[in-house]
Amino acid sequence: MSPPASAWCTLVIAAAGYGKTEAVRRWLRGDRATWHSAVLPDLGDEDVAVLDDPPAVSAAELRAFVERATPGTRLVFVSRLPLPGLAAVPGLRMVGPADLALPPARVAAILRERYGVHDADLARRVHGLTAGWPALVHLTGARLATAAPTSVELLPARIAGPGTAPFGFVETEVLAALPPGPRRLLRAIAHLGPVSDELCRALGVDRPERALDLLLRTGLLVPARSAARPPGDPRSAYRLVPLLAEVVRTCWPLSEGRRHRLLRDAAGWYERERMIGAAVTAYRHAADHAGCLRVLREHGHAGIAEGSAAAVTDAVRALPPASHDRELRLLLGQALTVTGHYDEALATFAAEEHHLDAGLAWRLGTVHYLRARPHAAVETFERAELPAVADADEAMLHASHALAHWMLGDVVRSGELSERALAAARHDGDPAAGAMAHTALAMHATLSGDPVANAEHYERALGLAERAGDVVQTARVRANRAGLLLNEGSYPEALAEALAAAALAETCDAMAVLPVALCNAGEALTLLGRIDEATDHFGYAVSLYQRLGSAKVAYPLLGLADIRHWRGQRQLARAAYEEAVRITEPTGDLQALVPALSGLALALCQEDPDTAARLATRATTMATGGRAARALIVRGWVALLGNDLDCATDMARQAADLARRHRDKPAVAQALELRAAIDPAQAGHTLAEAATTWQVTGATLHVDRLRVVRGRLPDSGVADRIEGRAAAERLREAGVQLISPLPTEPPQVSISTLGRFEVVVNGAPLPPSAWQSRKARELLRILLSRRGRMIGREEIAELLWPGEESVKIGHRLSVALSVLRSVLDPDRRAANDHFIRASPGAVALDASRVTIDVEDFLEEAEHGLRLGRHGRAVLAGVERHYTGDFLEDEPYEEWAVATRELARATYLRVVRALAGLAVEAGDVEEAIRWLLRILDLSPYDEQPHLDLVRVLRDAGRHGEARRAYRRYAAAMRAIGVAPTRLATGGGG
Repeated sequence: MSPPASAWCTLVIAAAGYGKTEAVRRWLRGDRATWHSAVLPDLGDEDVAVLDDPPAVSAAELRAFVERATPGTRLVFVSRLPLPGLAAVPGLRMVGPADLALPPARVAAILRERYGVHDADLARRVHGLTAGWPALVHLTGARLATAAPTSVELLPARIAGPGTAPFGFVETEVLAALPPGPRRLLRAIAHLGPVSDELCRALGVDRPERALDLLLRTGLLVPARSAARPPGDPRSAYRLVPLLAEVVRTCWPLSEGRRHRLLRDAAGWYERERMIGAAVTAYRHAADHAGCLRVLREHGHAGIAEGSAAAVTDAVRALPPASHDRELRLLLGQALTVTGHYDEALATFAAEEHHLDAGLAWRLGTVHYLRARPHAAVETFERAELPAVADADEAMLHASHALAHWMLGDVVRSGELSERALAAARHDGDPAAGAMAHTALAMHATLSGDPVANAEHYERALGLAERAGDVVQTARVRANRAGLLLNEGSYPEALAEALAAAALAETCDAMAVLPVALCNAGEALTLLGRIDEATDHFGYAVSLYQRLGSAKVAYPLLGLADIRHWRGQRQLARAAYEEAVRITEPTGDLQALVPALSGLALALCQEDPDTAARLATRATTMATGGRAARALIVRGWVALLGNDLDCATDMARQAADLARRHRDKPAVAQALELRAAIDPAQAGHTLAEAATTWQVTGATLHVDRLRVVRGRLPDSGVADRIEGRAAAERLREAGVQLISPLPTEPPQVSISTLGRFEVVVNGAPLPPSAWQSRKARELLRILLSRRGRMIGREEIAELLWPGEESVKIGHRLSVALSVLRSVLDPDRRAANDHFIRASPGAVALDASRVTIDVEDFLEEAEHGLRLGRHGRAVLAGVERHYTGDFLEDEPYEEWAVATRELARATYLRVVRALAGLAVEAGDVEEAIRWLLRILDLSPYDEQPHLDLVRVLRDAGRHGEARRAYRRYAAAMRAIGVAPTRLATGGGG
């Protein structure tokens, strides 16, 4: 997708505090933009004109201003309210509150990192209360950082009560800017749940459409998802941002009688429209217990399915205890399970456990399953009393039982129970039970290695869940389907599916589903190279699972462990893998235990190879389905490190066979990478095939890794090395330090010599204190100036200790070399001669094992120059890499002069070539830029002076051409050269 402000005309509209201006500045970073406020300016030839808070003008005036804009100028309007007439502008791009709001994972990260709020459930509630409105999120975070804890019911008042910063912000910056019509509407709907045109008309509001549209476009109303209201339905409901509603109720209160009448009227409308959660909530707030109880008994389970489990929970709890019978207790327990209150759910079900029929058994066992206690779940399911005739509850029981055996890795039992579930669901005809049965069959297919059946059953499950109006199951199926897409290597599609599932789960408080979706989104983001976002999602999932008290916390811990592995944080990765193993071993959850064992094996393979081998072997013994191929690959890497080539080869072969059978493209690529490490002679070809496979999946992290590895091969070509260096740069920007799956690769050393001198080891710049010896640092600089060539020990000694006795100097040089080796390889992971080659008489830096910016610059420059007119993009990248002269802080050292002059001369060749290519392409601005750059470095170089004059003259910029000619003439006279006569146009 193109940047939001890339269209020729963009309107960014949202209420105060949505971060409109900040977002536009971010989108336009690097563009030549002019900013205007409160006026319609006279526009020049700017690239982008931003009108932030434009004045109140008529539609005709605004359209006339747009029509006057210079062709090629992009217009960006930033406004708190709709602008008249702008919607009719052809090609207008609209950016609204939905584009600016913060997603749940980002809200959780902001609260955690900026305000010290680590409670995931509280972060989720903050997102719900603010709808991601950036200013409200930050104001709420600041309030929570200082306010005393409070109950969930009192949280909105505690955050946004009178006298608080959120209250003041909403009152003065948001409500005060609204016209009278929307204000009147707000006063009524602030007491309601979802609102729509139809509801407002039923409540007596005349023509509410315009006011609702303004509230929606400015972000005061946000879409309220509902299984009964698909996107685009004209009756689609919206909800007022809850913190805003809190302030409105305080500022513009209704009498209690009027409020109760309004709520009862709305409750009746919600009930007729089968909006169960909204109906019971409105009845509850109107103190109408009879109406609330009637809806719960008739439609309570449908309310949970539609995504209103939290509303059902609150409604049941608000009823008099005398009304609580078995039916209501099962309803309450199921609602508590969906919202993640597992202890309360177990306590609620325990009161009925004397009669463990299928309906109670599947609900009770599901709580154990969701806590990753599959043995307890199986024991509960097996005690159930089955009905005489198969019904929906029996189908749900068998399906839930099958999932517990899936978690235990029991292929046979999982399959048997899934088939029984499907038979019972078909007999009963209940679509929700059918969706659950097909979900169980899909998950069984992952164990049996049948990706086709997996996809087919998820497709059927999704269709049945949607037909049943079961948004909770819909979210669950979509979250699981994201896992299928991950296994297939369809990462962009997996991310989209996981984020959609997470949004649904957030909406319906489906706490069993939300962290699953977050984990799948985190894995996709990791592989797509969006590491920081992935960390946010995994961190949010960890917090949620911890709040739920579920051993499934091991899944996001594994995601964080993998990120720490690739970032080279070996001890942190090991700790996370160990914690995942500790959590999952007692539960028997093989779906988490196998990858935890494999990850720990990789983390330990250097310091404890025997334990690593045992862990890897154990993982392959336990693994089933898609997990097996990846466990075999890890065992192969561990064997390779232990020089057991036969075992490594066998593991790679078995993994590749399994991966192909399961259509597991990621595992195919991983097996190829292992083969390349086993057989270096074929590494180039094998790595290319692996990279191509990863490329198909969109996994930029692994594509870039393999490009780096290929670029470092001894027989790599110039293009491969350049591509590898560019990939290494992208990985560094993403924080990825480890290139090989093994944590045992030699340290990665990069040295900056162009401009500022800096040495970076494994991503960390070396501080001055790391050197221990100034002479060791100088020695490295001298070796760098020789560009990998040997330099005699006596010559080094004379440069470092001029005039001193050779007897003393020999020992000093040995010490300096030892210090230098320890600086470049602080953990002693490489051989002694890995970086520094030494003979009895000479020393050299092995430039092939160190990234040196000047060497990269010289090689890439020659490559780009050889490409001629096809090398413009390459040369532009090369030019950016020249950040200063070679070791410019050593301007008087003779040993640095040769390399410095070579680099400088090469840079001038590059810029001259860029200027020539720009002239050839008719790119006047680029040509002028490069010619001025040449003259900045070489002011007495005649040809660029003349070329600049010609370019300006030919572009019709005669005044600039004359000034350029005068500068040229002055420069030539300064060195005693007669300037060439040249027509500059305009009579000059």
